Amino acid sequence: QLVLNALAGLRCEGHLLRPQAVVLGGGGSLTMAPLFGGIIEGFMKFQPSSQLIFSAIGASASVMALIDGTLDFAVTDEILPQSLLQGHDLVVVPVVATAVAVTYSLSEAPSGCNLVLSQEALVRIFNGSVSVWNDPIIAQLNPFIPLPATPITMVLPGSVDQFTLAFKQALGRFDPTWGATQDTTDQPIWPAAVRPRLIFAQSFVHAASLVQMMDHVITFVPASAAQSYQLDVASLGDVTGLEMLPTVESIGAAVDGATFDGTFQADILNSDIEGAYPIVVFSSIVLRRVVPGPSCAPPAALGGFIQWISTNVTASELMQSQGFVAALGGPSTQLDAVLRTLTCGGKPLVPPLPPPPGLNLVPILVPIAAFLLIATAIFIYVGRRIQTRLIEMRRQLDDVQVAVELSDAIATFDLDRMAFLEEIPNPTSTQQSCL
Repeated sequence: QLVLNALAGLRCEGHLLRPQAVVLGGGGSLTMAPLFGGIIEGFMKFQPSSQLIFSAIGASASVMALIDGTLDFAVTDEILPQSLLQGHDLVVVPVVATAVAVTYSLSEAPSGCNLVLSQEALVRIFNGSVSVWNDPIIAQLNPFIPLPATPITMVLPGSVDQFTLAFKQALGRFDPTWGATQDTTDQPIWPAAVRPRLIFAQSFVHAASLVQMMDHVITFVPASAAQSYQLDVASLGDVTGLEMLPTVESIGAAVDGATFDGTFQADILNSDIEGAYPIVVFSSIVLRRVVPGPSCAPPAALGGFIQWISTNVTASELMQSQGFVAALGGPSTQLDAVLRTLTCGGKPLVPPLPPPPGLNLVPILVPIAAFLLIATAIFIYVGRRIQTRLIEMRRQLDDVQVAVELSDAIATFDLDRMAFLEEIPNPTSTQQSCL
């Protein structure tokens, strides 16, 4: 634990810090409140001296409260402009990723049969060019659902929020002609064609409740809300046309394809990774890079909290149980680099990395040399044994060859002797003829 280990010996204004109770205040959207409530509870068990309080005051309001010093950290789903980060010397660390799920209520759909929508169909529903459930563009994707000729009622957020912005940005990625809406400061503007069938919801919780109570409606909510309220979720086509539900795996695929920029932020809407759910956003913790002091324990505890979220298995499991995925999923060199830029009282919050030691080859070369010596000795011994055996076998072969040649010579001698004897006249027969 990089920051927690540093905290044990951290000095601030020349004084050694000892573990002490610290209180940290953070804020974010209502959607993030259940997740961060559980994560904070787990971290305080791990680090009892830290007390963190999360207020669901909204992402934008939390960033402003961080800037004016009211809060110690903010949680946002928006990619913050570099001008804001540099102007107020803020640091962004991605911690979780979640999907924006398209949910619906359709009593005609068989149980366990999810509605399927292509990216084109989704854009046309929300720009108003598709207004009934049995429109051919929907029917051809859902041959097993008896779609009714009923108008599609749309339940949409009545205020600006980060998930609504992400959803509308995704529609723009799906179809470049989508441009009928520009958000105002009070409420998002939706195309005129959908307004007769439009019901504004006060929040995502309200939208989820309306989907539960009504029929033939469609909306979008964070995947965590869809999971909590057990809503039916549509399968969306990814960049290849593959139908994807917002699962831990499909959200994780989008996260795996993320490329973070210099501010540690990434846009993963409509990722080009196959199997990635097309509407996924990061939620990041924003904190001040420089803390004036005099106490350095709070920022050190906050750094420890961020690293615990990013690397702890318990935190990752808690995220997945609520439909979120860890943004980093383990140790990150970029996270370490960001944490090492934090300062308190003019001094680094985390000690700089020590210079790399000179390369000492002795521990490496000694065992290698010993191995080579032993291997050489074994090779020489085995070689000599093989050579001795070959000489013995050669001698045996020579002996066998001599014996064979001797045998052949004896046999030849016997044959010659027999032939000679046969050629000598028989004295008895000669004497008999003379008589």
